[in-house]
Amino acid sequence: MCAARSYPLGASSQRESLVSPANVERLQNALHEAGHSVTLVTQIGDVADSPAIRLAQKQQQRLSDVEEEILNDPVVQQLITEFDAKIVPGSIKTLTH
Repeated sequence: MCAARSYPLGASSQRESLVSPANVERLQNALHEAGHSVTLVTQIGDVADSPAIRLAQKQQQRLSDVEEEILNDPVVQQLITEFDAKIVPGSIKTLTH
């Protein structure tokens, strides 16, 4: 087996329990049992990139796209023009599947 490689395992201060010594040990043991000789090095602090952050960014972009699509819809534009209609801020939601 090769020498253990070190990998950073980061968590925001709000998710500090995820990198508790017991959790890190369980994960490291599971990786070892799967044939991966690794050492996990924990870091707590600001997280610039994570699956959760990417998902939130993707959802926000989808919402922005939907809002733009609705605002540019000819029927919506007609309602705004003819009846002084307004779209309530925050009322547009994306559908989840």
